[in-house]
Amino acid sequence: MDAMICRSGMLKFQIRRALQSKTLPYAILALMALVTVCFVQSCLMFWGHDRGEIPSAATQWVGNGLRSNAQLISFLVSYLLFPLTSAIFSMCLFDDKRARAAYMLAPRSSMRSYLCSGALCSFGMAFVATLFVLLISQALAFLAFPAGTSADAYYGALGQLVTSQDEFALLATQPLSSLLFGNRYLLNLAYCLYDAFYAGAMALAAYAASIYFKGNRMLLLGLPTVIFLAASAVMPQGYNFADHLLPGMNQVAPVAFMMAAPALISLVSALAVALSSSLKRDVLL
Repeated sequence: MDAMICRSGMLKFQIRRALQSKTLPYAILALMALVTVCFVQSCLMFWGHDRGEIPSAATQWVGNGLRSNAQLISFLVSYLLFPLTSAIFSMCLFDDKRARAAYMLAPRSSMRSYLCSGALCSFGMAFVATLFVLLISQALAFLAFPAGTSADAYYGALGQLVTSQDEFALLATQPLSSLLFGNRYLLNLAYCLYDAFYAGAMALAAYAASIYFKGNRMLLLGLPTVIFLAASAVMPQGYNFADHLLPGMNQVAPVAFMMAAPALISLVSALAVALSSSLKRDVLL
C-alpha cells in the first residue's frame, strides 16, 4: 500500500510538472498557428461551387488535405507534429540529469516509479496536445463551411466529383471506408485519435531514447521522427506509415496494420523504460 501511495504521489508530481512545463504553451501555440495557416490555405484554394452544394465542414477539414487542398497539413503532421509534441515533456529526464535534479527526485519513491511516471506523462501530454489541436482544426472548418450539406460526391481529391464506379471502388478499399461513406465527422475524429496515439508513441520513444543516449536535446527529439520518415520511405506504396496519418487515396493497408505501428513503438519504448530501471548502470548519469 505504501509503495502504491509513493507511485501515485510521483505520478501526480510529474503531471503537475508537465502542466507547468514552459514548453507546453509554445508547442500548442506553434501547432495552432500551423493548423490556422492550413485552414487559410484551404479557404484560399477552395474551388467554389453553388451555394446549395458547398461541401460540409467534415469534408473541408484541413486533415482531408487532398480534398480540402490544404497541402501544408501533410508537412505539418509528417515533419513537425512529433518533435513539437515530444518537446512538451519527453525531455524531462534529460533536463533533470542536466540540472542534476534527478538524484533528488528519484528517491522520493523509487527509480522505477520516477522513470515510469515520466514515461506516462510524456505519452499523455503528447496525446492530449495533439488531440486538442486537431479538434480545433475541425472546429475552424465550421467558420467557412456548413455543418451539414446535401449528399455530396466530394470523396475524391482536389475537389473532383467522384462519379465513376472505379473511383468508388478505390475509395471502398481505404481504411475506415465505412465511416467515409457513412459519417465523415466520425472518420475525422478517428484520424484525430489515431494521430494523437502516434504522437504519444513517438513522445514515449523520445523519452526512452533520453534514458540510454546522451547528446543534443534537439537530436533526441528529432531522432524518432527521422527513423519514422526513413521507415516510411522504404515501405511499399499503400503501406507508407506517413501516408496513413491522414485520410488519403494511397492507402490499402488494413486498420490492423495502421494500429500495429504506433502500438509496437509504444510497446518497445515502454519495455525499454522498464528495462532501464533494472539495469545495474546508473541511468541518472
